[in-house]
Amino acid sequence: MKEPQSIQYSEQASESISPPSSWEHSGRLPKPILNLDESIAETSEDHRDRLFLQVLFGLGLNVVALLVIFYTLLPLSQQGKDVGGTLLWSIMAATVSVALLFQRFGMRIFFVNLLLVVLSTVLVAGNFMLGGTMSPTMIFLLVIPVLAATLMNRRWAFCWTAITVALWLLVLVLENQGFETRRITIAANVGSIQVLSLLGTGIIIMSVLSSYVNANSRLRAAMEAKNKSLDYLASHDSLTSIPNRRALFEHAQQCIMRGNRSGKPFALLVIDLNDFKQINDSLGHSFGDEVLTHFAKQLKTGFRETDFVARLGGDEFGVVLEPVEGLASVQIAVERFFRDSDNEVEIDGQGVRYECSTGIAMYPQNGETIASLYEEADHAMYRAKRNAPGEFLWR
Repeated sequence: MKEPQSIQYSEQASESISPPSSWEHSGRLPKPILNLDESIAETSEDHRDRLFLQVLFGLGLNVVALLVIFYTLLPLSQQGKDVGGTLLWSIMAATVSVALLFQRFGMRIFFVNLLLVVLSTVLVAGNFMLGGTMSPTMIFLLVIPVLAATLMNRRWAFCWTAITVALWLLVLVLENQGFETRRITIAANVGSIQVLSLLGTGIIIMSVLSSYVNANSRLRAAMEAKNKSLDYLASHDSLTSIPNRRALFEHAQQCIMRGNRSGKPFALLVIDLNDFKQINDSLGHSFGDEVLTHFAKQLKTGFRETDFVARLGGDEFGVVLEPVEGLASVQIAVERFFRDSDNEVEIDGQGVRYECSTGIAMYPQNGETIASLYEEADHAMYRAKRNAPGEFLWR
């Protein structure tokens, strides 16, 4: 490509290779359909599992804090300490056991429900042992629907909310019906115990909600990163890391919209490497991949930053030149690229010199849709390949 090149535009021809008919009607490249439901659901479940373990850890820490307060700060009778201590240690044992079993077997929904059943049983038993409706465990029942809503779905949250309300009503009805409950709490300590239980319940709920917010933030960040990665894969060529056919057609559509408003032209180049199949057959596909990568780099560095370079597929590349003043400026840009570019590549001591053919279409002179512009440039490239291999031809 160091030697002088001649350049020509192509003309309309029915034999040209054109995009699918859907492009011809709309002038747009259809966007690929990416099915993200499965990957998102999997990631969401992973985050919910991690949230469950985080909530169990936080619940365990809160129970430890309550045990310290219970044994050191509350002026309780020995019987009160025995009953209260048994309830708190039961909750701690349930929390640790569920965490270990969940890590071993998974099945988050099952173990969340198991934990809630155990907690409900322990707290309701505490109601009957610590004073009925005046029991501090009555307030702790608020944690049950919060855990259900955070760790499971709306259906389970509604179910456990109904169960919690039913348990409250059960204790209230039994107490009004004369059912005797043990009142081992010293009357003078009832108020302070109620305040501490309300504070402990609030701390546990805030801990659960904080874990939920953090988990959602991580999930959102992971989804954004995944979507960016998928968008990049959908719009870039995996071999050369430059934009692909889809991205070029979308960019060209934006150029057409800008051109409609401003009346300024742009140029579409379709470039194809000559005899690339012989390179693959004689030197191997890995060598051919190196040639494609090398040429993609030459295109990226040989045109302006405002120009859009893409691999259309196989050994075919495309370039959108924008802005341009007219045919003369396009010719200057193309000739400068082929004058300054390096069309030799060497791998493991084996060198090869490659050439290419191209076709150029100008908007709006050669077409006002992506399909018509591509057809013109593509046909020009094939005509150049037939008539003057290794050269650029202007009409």
